Amino acid sequence: LLYREPVVIAARPSNLKTTLCADRALYWVTHGIKVQIFSLEIPSDMYLNKILSQYSNINFSAFLHNTFTKDQFEHFNKICTDFKEAFTPSLSILDAMDGVTHTQNIERAVRMFKPDIFIVDHIGCLSYGNPHHRRLEVGDAVKFFKWLGIETNSIPIIVSQISRQAETRGEGPAFPSLNDLKETSELEELATLVFLLYYPYRYTSLHEDKFKLRIELAKNRYGPVGVLTVHYNPEICKLRDTNSEAFTEEGNPS
Repeated sequence: LLYREPVVIAARPSNLKTTLCADRALYWVTHGIKVQIFSLEIPSDMYLNKILSQYSNINFSAFLHNTFTKDQFEHFNKICTDFKEAFTPSLSILDAMDGVTHTQNIERAVRMFKPDIFIVDHIGCLSYGNPHHRRLEVGDAVKFFKWLGIETNSIPIIVSQISRQAETRGEGPAFPSLNDLKETSELEELATLVFLLYYPYRYTSLHEDKFKLRIELAKNRYGPVGVLTVHYNPEICKLRDTNSEAFTEEGNPS
């Protein structure tokens, strides 16, 4: 992310939008980049658990169901302590219970925390005054976050859920496209980068598709576009670049 301009991450439901954001947030904070997340769809503790699962390599379901073994629990406590000491100054996660469903409260939080990157996950869960003017209000929110990024010298990442209409397009994989963002007002127009996610297992239930995520850079105002398929480890919510290491079928380093 080279430019302090809006980035959009969009996908249909259950296509790993939050997992990608958690994965990148962990990468950024461990590289000295300050990140603030506004988790408007899931509780902040679940968002943090995804990050801790990636960081500690502990099965995410153990966080959800509290099924740690004694050794895992001791390891988890140590990981939490180490993570808090090392990265609390660089990571803030707020959710709807913190009152950040309004743009004004998000602005206040960003100005106080002063992040390098702030993530709104996702924009459709903001509180809007008039449901009949939702498209206009979403457009205003996108413009607001672009302006806020400029004012605070930070990168706004806007996560958006797109319609399911692409799922019924003819035969073959129903990859999302920029046209699917048209219903989400000015997202495409104002974004510098647009990433579209597609998790094939969501549609095929094939074992080999369980460990893949297709990431398309569909818009890049200053450079080329393209498609990358990364390995996904569902047990620890971790994504890995297929070009950087060797992997087993399950997405673990070989």
